[in-house]
Amino acid sequence: MTDFDNTIADDLTTFDGAETVTLTTAAGVAITVPGVIAQERSPGPVQLISNVLTSEINTRDFHMMKRVLGDVEPASGDTIVDSLGHRWRVQTSRLATMSTRYQLQCTREV
Repeated sequence: MTDFDNTIADDLTTFDGAETVTLTTAAGVAITVPGVIAQERSPGPVQLISNVLTSEINTRDFHMMKRVLGDVEPASGDTIVDSLGHRWRVQTSRLATMSTRYQLQCTREV
């Protein structure tokens, strides 16, 4: 018999670009979460800075393995600090991929 949940979880944590983030719940519990994948959702407004067009990423999905979080269930209002020190507010949280990972839709705090 195969431990299917852990097999999927192990496969999904080997992506290039995984980072370690800090998740802080609305109750103030902070945990370090390794193996997080971040995916940009939409760019912010385009700006002209020093004759160069730039666009800030304002929304991002973070994908966290459920088994890494233990008993913590991410929810709207939680915050994430990514590996660059940017702070993100969780807007929605849902279980995905056969309930093995959380998909967190976040907006960047300025």
